[in-house]
Amino acid sequence: MILDMLKKENVQILDHVDDWKEAITVSLRSLEEQGYVTPDYAKGIIDITNEMGPYYVLTDDVALIHGRPETGVLKKQLAVTVLRKPIKFSEDGKPVRLLVALAATDSDVSNSDIGSAFYGWGSVKGINPGRDSWRCIWVLIGFIVSFVGGIVGMFILFGIKGAALAAVPIILPGVVPHFFCGATAGVFANAEGGLKGCIVGAFFHGLLITFLPVFCMPVLGALHYAGTTFSDADFCGVGIILGNIARFTTGNLLLIVCVILFLIPIIYNFVAKKPAAKAE
Repeated sequence: MILDMLKKENVQILDHVDDWKEAITVSLRSLEEQGYVTPDYAKGIIDITNEMGPYYVLTDDVALIHGRPETGVLKKQLAVTVLRKPIKFSEDGKPVRLLVALAATDSDVSNSDIGSAFYGWGSVKGINPGRDSWRCIWVLIGFIVSFVGGIVGMFILFGIKGAALAAVPIILPGVVPHFFCGATAGVFANAEGGLKGCIVGAFFHGLLITFLPVFCMPVLGALHYAGTTFSDADFCGVGIILGNIARFTTGNLLLIVCVILFLIPIIYNFVAKKPAAKAE
């Protein structure tokens, strides 16, 4: 496992580097000093970069610095360098803060092993490479938990209808809205509240897109769209508001209300206080 290879002496935090070539050289320095790679390894990666571009930049903030084993790898090892000031490996490239230098003697090292190493490494303050490199997990959690929320909401509606409390329609959870909207809810909730926020936010989103269509259906029925509803929270919310306005207002009054609702977000965008830009 790559996780067993990660040594404390191979982790370093630097303020900055002058250019991408220095970034590669610095990230491999500890491996070279300990006899895991030869100086030709860094030179080979730089030469390939000049030919092919920065193939090792995985995503924002993360680069997996590696080259061909035959260009100077002596033993398998891993080194991690964190830059407080990000560096770009090309003019239009992504800024990189985390440099993972890999010396692999063969091609058996998988991305999942690298990910396990990221999760196992938490000694650098203010950096969580596991979280930043595996953002897709919040998409999956958001989708799954939102779908669970939809199933729970469906059984609640069954209970309400079965107990003759109200004549409510049964909203079946749809894969498409729970995937696209539930996953999005999970990502945004994770940004605010971490894993707990992702789970709670996605679950309530699942309930929301189960119960809002129930209230939207009578509105659309009154507008001669019987038995139809929307599946997304934004459409349902706007549909309930505008649908009821259309039911109780007509003519010029309806036009005035629609214009006002249209202008409100535009005016707010101009008068609202803009958040201060964060310093790098």
